[in-house]
Amino acid sequence: MPLTLLLACAPDPAPDDVDGLLHWSWTQFELASDEQWVEAATKLPTDGQEGEQSRLVEDEVAHIAWGAESDTELARGMYIANTFSCDLSRLEEILIARDQSVQYEDVYERYDREYTSDLEDFQSGVSSSVAWDVELEGEYVGTAYTERLHGGVRRVEGALIARTWISEPVAFEEGSDWWWPTDVQIEVFAQQDTEIVHLYGIWRELDIGSLSTEDDGLVNLTRGGMRDWDDRTEELCE
Repeated sequence: MPLTLLLACAPDPAPDDVDGLLHWSWTQFELASDEQWVEAATKLPTDGQEGEQSRLVEDEVAHIAWGAESDTELARGMYIANTFSCDLSRLEEILIARDQSVQYEDVYERYDREYTSDLEDFQSGVSSSVAWDVELEGEYVGTAYTERLHGGVRRVEGALIARTWISEPVAFEEGSDWWWPTDVQIEVFAQQDTEIVHLYGIWRELDIGSLSTEDDGLVNLTRGGMRDWDDRTEELCE
């Protein structure tokens, strides 16, 4: 559906299947009502599953600053559904913190976040969402890189929704021919008793020479990293 029509129509309720839910969550981050998001959060799988979701289509990225080098047909989808112990208010503090490298020292060498909407309005409840731009440095399988991304969080009753995307290829260290032009992420966190139910989806194109995201080995490595993030977040929650 073209973006003009997408914006003109009230979004349908979130689908029940994981693939449909991930696509809906990505496209409806801003458009769905709070009530629709609260209902969507009840559909998150709670059985610790992981798998693949279908690839994005061009209309699904028409509302973001999509990189010229990015190609939806080449970005493979992968997800995990997980639970970890945390309170949603504490999780919110973790997600919106300016310097993520303080919290995730083993992930980022440097993390510079600039808010593009009013953080204080979000923290006080005046606004239900906050957005930011980031420049970060890290290592991927021992190779240094610099990444620029856009991200943000939306708050609804009992849930948080986070999205992230890059609009230009990740820059690897000089001499590397690795290629990472596409990374789109959507996350839905819902409070269930003392635990967070987390649905985490990524669409990514990455080529590191001997492996790419078309290889199951690299996809499995990525999903392992997604689970490691949840483990580390659980530690921060404690």
